Formats: sequence, C-alpha cells, structure tokens
Amino acid sequence: MAPTRTLRHAVVGLGLALCLQAGRARGQGDEPLDALARALVEKRAAVERLANDVELKKAAERDALRSLAQQRADVERQVHSLQLELAELQRGAAERAATLERREATRRALTPLVLKHLDAVMIYVRAALPFKAAERLAALEELKRDLDGGRVAPDEALTRLWSAVEDELRLTRDSGLYRQKLELDGEPQLVDVAKLGMVLMYFRALDGRLGIVVPTGEGAWRSVVITAPADRERLAALFLQLDKHIRQGFFELPNPYAQERAR
Repeated sequence: MAPTRTLRHAVVGLGLALCLQAGRARGQGDEPLDALARALVEKRAAVERLANDVELKKAAERDALRSLAQQRADVERQVHSLQLELAELQRGAAERAATLERREATRRALTPLVLKHLDAVMIYVRAALPFKAAERLAALEELKRDLDGGRVAPDEALTRLWSAVEDELRLTRDSGLYRQKLELDGEPQLVDVAKLGMVLMYFRALDGRLGIVVPTGEGAWRSVVITAPADRERLAALFLQLDKHIRQGFFELPNPYAQERAR
C-alpha cells in the first residue's frame, strides 16, 4: 500500500477515535472538547507535514534514480565507444604487423638481388676508364656497407644503386675538361683530364706534360706521357678548345690502343 494512502487511513482512523472521545466527553463540559479539537488539528497538520515530507523524499529519490540512469547510459556509451576504439587499434596493429612482415619478406628476397647487381656495377667501375674511379667506388662501397649493416632498406638501396647506374650511363655520354689525380712517375699527381665519354681520356700535367690513359690488357689502366711532337700538338689543340668550353669539333687524337700495342 502506498505511504500516502496509509497516512490517509491513519488520519481517518484517528479522526473517528477523536470523535468517539468527543462524544463521550460532551457531558463533561466544553473545555475537554476544545482540547480534543485542537489536538485533532495539530495531529492533522503533523500528518500533512509528514505526507509532504514523504512526497518530497519520493520526488528526490525519483530524481536520483533518473540521474543514476542517465549516468549509467553515459558510462555505457563511453564503454561502447572505447570498445570500438580498441577494436580499431587492434585492427591497425594487425595491419601494421602484416605490413612489417611483408617488408621483412621483401627485404629478405630483395637484399641478395641488390647486392648481386651492386657487385656487378663495382666490377664495371674498376675495369672502366679510371675517371674519378676512387670517388665512384667509394660511393658504391658505402652503399654496400649500409645495406649489409641494415642501415638502409633494400628498396632504398635499389633506388640509390639505380641512381649510380644512371650516373655511369651519363658519363658515357659526357665529354669535358676535369681535374683529378693520376699516377705519374709512380706517384699520384693532380692533373687536368680531357674525358671523351668513357672511351678516351687524356691528361695535362701541371708541368706541361701531355699524355694519354691506356689499358694494360689486365683490366687496369696506366698513364703514358706523349713525346711525339705531332701528337703533342694535337693534344694541345684539344685542351685549348676545352679550356674555352668548346666541346664540339673535329680532332685528330692519339689512339690509346695503338699506344699500348706499340710498347
């Protein structure tokens, strides 16, 4: 039974009891009757206050329950959102792990192939015309060390190797005047070199000597000083034109292969 209904029944019962007492007291004078009436009013007021207090408490409890229900709904939404976020993070972690595994598989498969072609390019540089060969080999050896040491990924190493191959191809098309060290009289000396593609290379020493780089037939090259007046005149004309940045024209030049056969 609801508290309010119980209070009402109690009030009715109390009123009946008071009425009975009032009936019995009629013959005893007005003062007891007035006292009973005042007591009835006071008790009724007290009951009303109690009923109001109960209603207020019920309202407060209903508000508290609604607040708790709202908080629970908010917590459930947050938990659901966190579960979705966790699932997304787990999917991302799985995808990253799969990507890393694919990269590792690619590295294992690609590394030997890159090293094979890198060694082939290094063999070519050692046997080719010795134009800045030390610098070209140093760059390739550094790339090999980085790849062997795991400091560079195989795909990046392949990109760098391809760039080196493109540089080698460019050298075959390029002609011009440069400065580098060549071995003369058994020791390295800084000289001017006229490089014509990757086929011919002539030099001009600081002391005025002119010469040609010839193959030895053993995959190596050596520098030979030209002493024949006609050949010196031809080389002097070539260097004069290159000093003027003229790279086109017709030149008669000493043949390095003929020079080697003449030895």
